This record gives sequence, structure tokens and C-alpha cells, in this order.
Amino acid sequence: MIEKKDNEENLSKKGDSENELESCRKLAQEYLDGWKRTKADFINYKNEQTKFFEEFKKKANSEVIKDLIPVLDSLDEAVKKSPPESGFNEIKSQFLLVLKKRGLNLVEETGIQFDPKIHEALEIVEGSPPGQVREIIQRGYILNGNLLRPAKVKINKQ
Repeated sequence: MIEKKDNEENLSKKGDSENELESCRKLAQEYLDGWKRTKADFINYKNEQTKFFEEFKKKANSEVIKDLIPVLDSLDEAVKKSPPESGFNEIKSQFLLVLKKRGLNLVEETGIQFDPKIHEALEIVEGSPPGQVREIIQRGYILNGNLLRPAKVKINKQ
């Protein structure tokens, strides 16, 4: 009788231990799942912040470059009005190189078809081929694929 009672107690303890073990396993799985979700959330947050700061950097860069465009226009005028040995051309070249490294592209090509996306026609002159950019009056600028200022041009009559 005592042995039977001991066996029943052992089975009862064994059942309690299994229940406790199963409970611990479920709890561990919950913690693991929560950790995985938190890790994924953190990775997503980190990626969002990286994108945000890249966009912020581009926007700040864009604002500074917009402010520098009149300076570049003044340098163009100084180059036109100064003798070649004055050094303005070298300064302008260095300045343009720095801006190009930051994503600035110039719209200053003649002999191409007029494109209202990047050109603003100020004057239409006789000439051929029709619709071709004849002369750049004021250079245009594109920064990282976005038009900052259209090129002001003379085009051939269509």
C-alpha cells in the first residue's frame, strides 16, 4: 500500500513537473517571440532613421546649393568680363567641381532640341533646325535629378 502511494505521489510529481516544464517552454517561446518582434522593430526603425537622415542631408545640401547659384552666376559674369589670366576661370572651375560632387548638373548644352522640362524659351530666332536651342542666356541647374532652375534659352523658330 505504501509503495502504491509512493508511485502515485511520484506520478503526481512527474505530472506537475511536466506541466511546469511545458509552462516554462511556453513562457520561453513568448519571450523569444517578443524578442524577435522587438529586434525586427528596431531594424525597421534603424532603416527608417537612415532614410530620414539621408533625405535630411539631401534637403540641407539642396538648400545650400540653391543659395550658391547666384554666386556661380556672378562668377560667370566675372569670367566673361576679366582677362583670362585673372584666375576667375580657375576659381569657377573649382567651385563647379565641388558642386558637381554634391550632385549638381548643368543645363548649358546648345544644339539640342528644346525641352520645356529643363529649358525656358526667352526668345525665338530664325534658324534651323526648328526647335533647337541656339543660345544659352542663363545656365540651368539640376540637383540629384530635380530641376533647380531651368536654362533660359534662345531657340530656332519652328
